[in-house]
Amino acid sequence: MGGAAHGIAAAIRFGGPIDAPGKLSLMLSAMGRTSDRPEELQRWMYLATEYLSEVTSDSDAAHSNRVILLRTLLAAPWMTAATLPFVIVAMKAAVPDTWREAFRAAFQLVFKTLVDDYGFDIAGSFGLSLIANLEEPDRLVAVSVIIER
Repeated sequence: MGGAAHGIAAAIRFGGPIDAPGKLSLMLSAMGRTSDRPEELQRWMYLATEYLSEVTSDSDAAHSNRVILLRTLLAAPWMTAATLPFVIVAMKAAVPDTWREAFRAAFQLVFKTLVDDYGFDIAGSFGLSLIANLEEPDRLVAVSVIIER
């Protein structure tokens, strides 16, 4: 993250809830632009996770924010088996005790939509290919969603 990006990140992080949708849009855009640079992608994901977790004092709302973030990213055109591990690593670092529940909920939402739109076979193939590079315990979270469907 360059100097200007570092300054923007600091302003977002410490700027509070004012214009939260605009800040989220900026962070999502930055993640898309840095999806080919894993360390930068991880930094933006960490920032987004931390910001959306702290912008509310309600733990249920913070969880919902993380689910929405992950659901949005799982559906992003740049999300692949190569980029997902960096997103997950960043979320695990930002919220080590709650990332798994958010990932499971987001993957369920995305997988259900894929099944509804394309059928189980295509959705299952896509889901398995997307999670192929995750560490086994992380991959099993998504596999359980596919199996339960």
